[in-house]
Amino acid sequence: APAMVLDRPVGRPAFRKPERRTLAPPRGTGPPPPPPIPPTPGLYLRGPPPLPPPGAILPRPIVVCLDLARMKQMDSSRSSSLMKFLEDTGVSPSEEETRRRERIILELHKIVMDWAKMVAFNQGGKPWITSGTVLTFGSYDLGAYGPESDIDAVCVGPCIASLQHHFFVVLRQMLEARPEVSDLHSIESARVPLMRFKFNGVSVDFPYAQLPVINAAEAIHANDPRLLEKVDEASWRCLSGVRVNRQIMQLVPNMKKFQLLLRCLKLWARKRGIHCHLVGFFAGIHLAVLGAYVCRRHPNATANTLLCRFFEIFSHWPWPLPVSLHEQTPLWSPDGCSLMPIVMPCYPPEFCASNVTKSTFNKIKEELWRGLSLTKGYK
Repeated sequence: APAMVLDRPVGRPAFRKPERRTLAPPRGTGPPPPPPIPPTPGLYLRGPPPLPPPGAILPRPIVVCLDLARMKQMDSSRSSSLMKFLEDTGVSPSEEETRRRERIILELHKIVMDWAKMVAFNQGGKPWITSGTVLTFGSYDLGAYGPESDIDAVCVGPCIASLQHHFFVVLRQMLEARPEVSDLHSIESARVPLMRFKFNGVSVDFPYAQLPVINAAEAIHANDPRLLEKVDEASWRCLSGVRVNRQIMQLVPNMKKFQLLLRCLKLWARKRGIHCHLVGFFAGIHLAVLGAYVCRRHPNATANTLLCRFFEIFSHWPWPLPVSLHEQTPLWSPDGCSLMPIVMPCYPPEFCASNVTKSTFNKIKEELWRGLSLTKGYK
């Protein structure tokens, strides 16, 4: 039958060899593709959590009550510990060191007064109305100096006393004749010409400012702004530190807290290697303005909070936005002030001299962030 013919196999059926399965890659095809990454639990939303069964006891939320009295007590305790740390470190001068510096300033004032009258007598002038004086500035004047700090003092003389002859020759001879004076050097080619010496073992930087009057002592204490408009450029730069210190002391709401903060900042900068103006780091005036800025923003804060706020503010500061205690800023920026511009609080406003480079700027920012991480939980 035809059906039976169709059912017969035609010839011998072909035998197929079963395929061998292996994990090894075929030859010449390279490494196998990486296996697929399984889904990680928690990365995908699986919908709302299931409702608890009826009658289940739900965990009660944890409520943290902030005890303001306890927080204030902790802040006050940390401020006391900070003051104790500064005393143990030796950054605060003793009473004997303070009296010694006061005697040095008094002796320098007498020497300058005798010098001014001698210059007037030699020129046939009127010694009885001729006068000179000594004005302090820097960390000594702000009350934030240490036992090893020097004294920044300006010799203010009358119009008849010249810089090159009467200051660097006549006054130098008078200082050399004093047994208390040693290591006297004249730096005439500096941006601010000065004499540097030691008086009873204390280093003194002594620039000269010449006023266009005979009675220089009375005129400088009168605080007449028209008088400063007539002085030469070198004398103007010498008196900048005095004017800045006076403005800071007027703007700071609490002088004792500011002095404590400034001592902390100077100690921090020295320990971290960023307190050297000559190699592109902080100078004393920079830290003073930054500390005064924090004190003005937080007038009622404790010393501990002020130190924490300092790192919080300036680690996030949008440089090169200038830091200024006033709303006014200078219209021009000298070389070196474009990375971290800090404005001196005087009129007309001026930028603090700075030698900051990109590398020192990055180092300062790194130390500010480090200080923030160490003080973040202590405010």
